[in-house]
Amino acid sequence: MARNRMIPYRGFNVQGPSDKNPNYQPNGIHNYNIKDVAKQAGMLNADTIRCGMNWAEYEPSPGQYVSSEIDKIKDIVTEGRKGNSNLKVMLQVGNVPWWVPGRVKDPDRPGSANYTTTTEGCHAYGSFCVKVLEELGSYAVAIEHSNEPNGLASADGTDTPPIYYARMAAYAAYWIDFCLGSGYYALVGSLTLSGQWNGLNWQQYLGQVMTEIYRLCRQFYPIDTHPVDFGRLIHSIRISFHPYPYLPAYDFGAALSYVDSKVSWLHSNYPDHKIWITECGGSSAHMTPAGQTNFLVGMCYQVCGTKPRVEGLIFWPTTDAEGYAWNSTSGFYKFGVYDEDGTTEKQAATFLKTIFADSDWT
Repeated sequence: MARNRMIPYRGFNVQGPSDKNPNYQPNGIHNYNIKDVAKQAGMLNADTIRCGMNWAEYEPSPGQYVSSEIDKIKDIVTEGRKGNSNLKVMLQVGNVPWWVPGRVKDPDRPGSANYTTTTEGCHAYGSFCVKVLEELGSYAVAIEHSNEPNGLASADGTDTPPIYYARMAAYAAYWIDFCLGSGYYALVGSLTLSGQWNGLNWQQYLGQVMTEIYRLCRQFYPIDTHPVDFGRLIHSIRISFHPYPYLPAYDFGAALSYVDSKVSWLHSNYPDHKIWITECGGSSAHMTPAGQTNFLVGMCYQVCGTKPRVEGLIFWPTTDAEGYAWNSTSGFYKFGVYDEDGTTEKQAATFLKTIFADSDWT
C-alpha cells in the first residue's frame, strides 16, 4: 500500500466534560467514563485527542472564568498520558455564552447558541481562545471552532451562516497569533460532507468561509504594510472536515477512494493551509473486521500519508460504546476499534496501535 510520511497528529475523539457530569460520564446516550476512553486512546499510542469544551460553562460572565473546567480537560489529558506521555488535546469549542453581544440561539438545542453577529462578540471569542490555551499550556495543541456548522439540520438555514462562522474563526486565529504566536493552531471548518446550509454543499460553504477569512486577515494585517504578519496568520489557519464514507454497504476500497477524492480536493484547492481530519471512521457494521482494518490503515498510509499538507487524523471513536444506542437504527454506528463493552479489541485496534507508535511511515 502506498505511503509517504507520518501524520504529526493522530488520535481519537473523546467526549468533552460537562458541569452536569462531575464523574466524567457523558450525558444520557453514552455509557462510559471519558477519562477511561482518553486512557484507552493513549494505550493505542494516540498523541492527540479531540475533546469538546463549552465556552458558556468556562466563562459564564465576562472575564469570570471557572477554573474547574480547565482542570477537567487536564484530568482527561493526564489520564490519556498514562498510555502515551506525549498526548495533547485539540479542543472543539462551542456554545456562545448569554452575555456575548449578538448571540444567536440555536433553535434545535434550547439553551445553546452557535454564533455571534457582532465584532465585539468575535473579539470576546478570540480572548476566550487565548485564555484557554494559556491555561492549558503544554496540554493543548489547537482549537477548532464549532462542530459541523453546515450541519445535517441546516437545509432551512438554522445552523451557522458562513459569514458569521468565518468571522468568529478569523478573530480566534488573529488573537491566537497576536497574543501567543506559533505553537498553537486555529482549525477552521469542522465540516460535514452531507451538510446543505441554505442549499450550499460543503465545498461552497467552505468557499464563502475562506473568502471572508481572507478579507478579515487583510484587515488585521494589511498586506502592503504587514506582508510577513499576513502570511504567517494565513498559514497558521488549518482547515478541518469530517470525510466519513457515506456509502451504503460499502467495501473498504470504495470507502478509501471516496474519502481520498475529498481530501485531494482540499489539498489542491487550499494550498496555503494544512488539513486536519477531525472525524472519520469505518463501521464494522458495514465492513468485515479485515475491511475496517484495511480502511483505517489506508486512511493513515494511502489517503493522508501521501499528501504532505495533511497534518492531523483524528478517528471517531475508540469504542462502539460511543453512540452505539442512538445510532444503531440509522446504521451510523460501530465505528470504534473496541466493541461496545469498551474492552474487547477489534482487529483494527492492533494495527492502529502499531501504526500510531511508528515514527517513520516510509
